[in-house]
Amino acid sequence: MSKKSAKPEQAFSTKVGETSQPKPEMLPEMASDTSDNSTFAAGMPTLEPPEAGIFAQAGLTANAWFNSKKVTGVWVSNDNKNAYVHVNGVGWLKLNDADADSILAIYMIAASARQGSNNVNYRKEADNKIHEIYCW
Repeated sequence: MSKKSAKPEQAFSTKVGETSQPKPEMLPEMASDTSDNSTFAAGMPTLEPPEAGIFAQAGLTANAWFNSKKVTGVWVSNDNKNAYVHVNGVGWLKLNDADADSILAIYMIAASARQGSNNVNYRKEADNKIHEIYCW
């Protein structure tokens, strides 16, 4: 019983003539959301991320929270500060590339959420990048 699997070079591509950093592309067989962890087990953290209105009160705008989402893929390249996560129903989102430490931290949380099929809450700003993420 052999199952055909996608090779990494088939899963991710860049357009011909594109000079920017490569971007991930998800193949249909890579997108599988087989479990639903919408309820939390007893003893798990109960702290919720701040509401978007708190940011508006502080004078910050153009950011939004997206709650109870599934991370179905993670991708990173050897280019400087180039990492993405695939959110089910949303697509690929680039991680905040302000510094390498923030990318690593967000990437590790997203990878853990994907591995455990846990829901995440994330904050996306006007630059269409994930700047903050919560996972339980």
